[in-house]
Amino acid sequence: NLVNVINFLQSMSAKNTPIPSLILLTGFLGSGKTTFLKELIRHPAMGNRNAIIVNDFGTEVYDRILLSTETVMLADVPGGCLCCSASEHFHEALHALLPHKPERIFIEATGLADPVQVRYDVAAMGIPVALTLCVVDAEHFLLEQRLTATAAHQVRTSNILLLAKTDRVSASTIEQTLTHLSTLNPMAPIIHLRTGRLPIESLPLLFAEDSMFQEHGDVLQEHLLNDNISAVRIRFSAPLSLPLLEDIFSALPATVLRCKGVMSIQIHHSDTHQHLLLIQYVCGSLTTYPIQQYSQEHISSTNLPDHTSSLFMIGHHLVPASLHAILAERLTAGGYTAEWSVHEGRVQSLGVRHHLLQPLEDSI
Repeated sequence: NLVNVINFLQSMSAKNTPIPSLILLTGFLGSGKTTFLKELIRHPAMGNRNAIIVNDFGTEVYDRILLSTETVMLADVPGGCLCCSASEHFHEALHALLPHKPERIFIEATGLADPVQVRYDVAAMGIPVALTLCVVDAEHFLLEQRLTATAAHQVRTSNILLLAKTDRVSASTIEQTLTHLSTLNPMAPIIHLRTGRLPIESLPLLFAEDSMFQEHGDVLQEHLLNDNISAVRIRFSAPLSLPLLEDIFSALPATVLRCKGVMSIQIHHSDTHQHLLLIQYVCGSLTTYPIQQYSQEHISSTNLPDHTSSLFMIGHHLVPASLHAILAERLTAGGYTAEWSVHEGRVQSLGVRHHLLQPLEDSI
């Protein structure tokens, strides 16, 4: 596949066909990358020749629901980190987009990706990354960078830092975060996002000459293992009530850093309709998005699983048996009697491969 990409690039060069500009979007788990990208690609100044490669650890790329538009080309890289375990699928996704001749391709990496390794891989394919943006969660970054080497590494090795969620924290927390960011990466300008949006005066930075920025930083070796990252999948065979869903999330341990999924929710006890919610959970904060607001065609294009109630969790030293016990207690108290299961992911030396083992217990 890599040979095919290189051959295609050579043919583009021979035909004097412009090679697209690659913009790498990084940032730790749940920092707000998808929200930022969703707002950016809709800005008139971005034109209509944009493409996005979306990378996620799970086998379903839920962020596609939020990013799909009629004018943006999308390619998914699920099931691992594109800087390591999913690199081959990344090459395939890039190869699939290039014939459409986009002006720029945004690479939305998973929140645990190493930006330096991604840049090395892309450079080897003959298309250097023009710019690396890092979205920083003002609400959680000070904690995240103490817990993981990856969060600080992403800041340290990016060209521009985008500070998100400043409306959720105090002025003193913002000041502390800015001071720490400047210490980690004194070369990078720091831009404050406004509800996920890039200020209009900062848009020209996205079109800056490549020479404005210099490669800096080394590859973060074994970053997933060093951060003790593990993954868990939870499936439900029947809808949950919204209060029960919220109760489950309130009981999760602090070691759960991130959770995504699509859940079937029963609004009322006698409700027979299916209500789908996109789940976004970051360090104790749960946000849900009704999927009904999207068209059926839009939903079908997102490759959602047939089993609509599925959660994918990432965290430190996640113990499936412990999570199973928490869920068993909450589900029993909430009167849930349908089948549910917990599946364990495995972290290998090349990253998280979403390999589902036998469930610890199929039902209660």
